[in-house]
Amino acid sequence: MFPKKRLLDEEEQIRLERKEKETKKKRTDLAENELDSPIKNIQMNKIHFVMKDNNIKTVLKKFQEESTNAVLVLDNETSQVGIFTENDFLKKLFFKHDDFSKLRVEDFMTTNPKTLDINTPITVALNIFIHDGFKHIPITQNEKYKYMLTPKDILDFLSCNASQSILNLPPSPLRKGVAIEGG
Repeated sequence: MFPKKRLLDEEEQIRLERKEKETKKKRTDLAENELDSPIKNIQMNKIHFVMKDNNIKTVLKKFQEESTNAVLVLDNETSQVGIFTENDFLKKLFFKHDDFSKLRVEDFMTTNPKTLDINTPITVALNIFIHDGFKHIPITQNEKYKYMLTPKDILDFLSCNASQSILNLPPSPLRKGVAIEGG
């Protein structure tokens, strides 16, 4: 009776190892197929601009009119000097100032934001979001600013294009069972 239990344990171990290999392969397939594709495959919002000498009140009005939460700040018609987001407004200005018409966006923007080309792989953008803590990345096409990429854009892309791969992944429990269920 004792050797039979050992045989069942060995069979269960082999089955678990096979299942784990299949799970890793499925996760690798997802990464190779979707995350390595270029940013241009993602639906993004067009980028909005303000001049560096605009006041904060003008920028907030632009946020409202354009239904956006980030603008690229320009020095002249094409030279970007920074980015201003709702987060910048909330952290740097909201409770600290009363009259936003006297404050210039140049004094509160994030200078020299990272930008990416539209042909850059999605994984590069994810690394910037995760490791650098940015929530917006300006995207260029033919060396002109065209789009603003957010983590939500990537999630939307993955949920539409990789949903079957994600939904069909077997669970990866934190703990392994100590006994066979139903036996």
